[in-house]
Amino acid sequence: APEEITPRRVRDLFHDWNAALGSGCSATVAKTYADDAVLIPTSSNLLKTGFASIREYFDSVVKRNPSVTIVDETITSGDNWAMNVGIYEWTFGDDGSQKKARYTFVYVHTGENEWKIRHHHSSALPEG
Repeated sequence: APEEITPRRVRDLFHDWNAALGSGCSATVAKTYADDAVLIPTSSNLLKTGFASIREYFDSVVKRNPSVTIVDETITSGDNWAMNVGIYEWTFGDDGSQKKARYTFVYVHTGENEWKIRHHHSSALPEG
């Protein structure tokens, strides 16, 4: 049977990802992504696909003690999928710097009450 998801649950998935970032463990972050996920990261020119590649990308990110806050979002969903698109702001605990970026998260239902990130695109906002 198709699995539906509420906007609140989609926000919870974002908070789970953000908490994984705060854990300091890149493997914990990578586990929030589906096995066939594609990450288009802010700070790399390369696509990251699959667990090992995504974990490797987040190795350096988690060391900066990041926290991410949604500034603006639009959530849509259907059977076995959900999408959260918007603007988020990263705060890096290592130096206090902040950076706003555009984001897209596409989540898919992967099993018993389990949702994972299938696609994540993050890019810096264009300079004013």
